[in-house]
Amino acid sequence: MARYALVVGISEYKHLRSPLSKTLGDAEAVANLLRSHGDFQEVILLNKPKLLKADLFAQLNRLLIEQAAGGEVLIYYTGHGVLVEDCGVSEGFLAPSDCAATKEQATNGIKFTALNNLIAKSKVSSLVMFLDCCHSGALLKAIAESLTAFNKTDKDYLLISACRDFEEAAAMKSEPHSIFTGALLEALSASRQNEAGKINSGSLFGFIADRLKQKQQEPIQLGYGRAMEIVNYRQVAKKKVIEDVCPYMGLEAFTKETARFFKGRDRFVRLLFQKITESSFVPVIGASGSGKSSLVRAGLISTLEAEGNWLILPPIKPGDSPLMPVTEISRVLAGDR
Repeated sequence: MARYALVVGISEYKHLRSPLSKTLGDAEAVANLLRSHGDFQEVILLNKPKLLKADLFAQLNRLLIEQAAGGEVLIYYTGHGVLVEDCGVSEGFLAPSDCAATKEQATNGIKFTALNNLIAKSKVSSLVMFLDCCHSGALLKAIAESLTAFNKTDKDYLLISACRDFEEAAAMKSEPHSIFTGALLEALSASRQNEAGKINSGSLFGFIADRLKQKQQEPIQLGYGRAMEIVNYRQVAKKKVIEDVCPYMGLEAFTKETARFFKGRDRFVRLLFQKITESSFVPVIGASGSGKSSLVRAGLISTLEAEGNWLILPPIKPGDSPLMPVTEISRVLAGDR
């Protein structure tokens, strides 16, 4: 089954004085891991300081609605998230670079309810989503309350958010990754593979939750269905088949059977081929051991066979019965007539 991944990292926002320090490195680390061990047909990395709402939504729509129908999808997002409250109703947003938000409203954000509806319309067979942003638990809350995104029991899914809807996702300056993504990468590391070399969705949340204890943010998960493979450390690239054949003939001449090892005489092969098309008799003269037989048998004969319009007879060698091959040649010629 086809597998696709979308990894998003955004660092710059017009309402923030300084860029988010960990997002770009986090997204790159996740993408590299998925490319190396995720067996995905495509891992799309949107790792830009600035990413606009239109571009982010277009990628989500293309992946979920167009590209991955019937396939498996993994989405990782790290950046800003906002939560607004109006008349007692809270609503969460993914925040692209052009998002502007106050306590009561947000513009140019992607509503979690809209993302929920997009997932509901998709025909993916399974979805794994990791959200490393503030208030990311609001998406899971919206899905749990509406029960629309996963209303079909044949769709497997796992959504893990870095924090609850009222919490902020944090990063420590002394650490290479954010608190959540650092735990996620550790959860997907080779040291945690099972006996089959795999790490699946069923083993992630408990590990991440343990790592985030007493970190002032609590991850939450929402899932249904079967355990889904995330990475596989036993996927080995197909090895090239290497023939156990020595390419060096020593004093023996190269033949059509060993022509693949006959190199460096292309100019002479072309010249000999040209001469034989111009004349009915072409002698090849040279000192003993200079490569006459190899040129003819591995070079010329292989070229003539590739042409397909030549009758190639067995070679004639001096010996006790030098005329014996002539009899065979006569039979071949007679049969050909």
